[in-house]
Amino acid sequence: MSKKILLVEDEPDLRELLKSELELASYSVVAASCGDEAYRIFLDHRFDLVISDLRMNRGGGLQLLTRLRADGHRTPFILMSGYSDFEEADAAKMGVSHLLHKPFTLDQFSRIVKEVLDHK
Repeated sequence: MSKKILLVEDEPDLRELLKSELELASYSVVAASCGDEAYRIFLDHRFDLVISDLRMNRGGGLQLLTRLRADGHRTPFILMSGYSDFEEADAAKMGVSHLLHKPFTLDQFSRIVKEVLDHK
């Protein structure tokens, strides 16, 4: 059975590119455009991994992570960020499995997804 991933990215072109890359690797992917939408989706499904952008309108990745952890969910979480002011140590304290700095290559993205899922 394929792993199920919730992908949260507000930029439509990047969201579709990453979704396609994950599907090519045989993952089942549900995509959302913001943290609020992702939270509602998460409550209705079981996911093996959440991948989210850090900053988005209508609920960013940190808000989503905080809500999920407060509800007791321990699903692995990859946080993507184009901002240099958010550090790995801060991410680790919050329960982020991996902080992926933008820009990144599709190879880097795929490798990190596989590593996180393999260590789940």
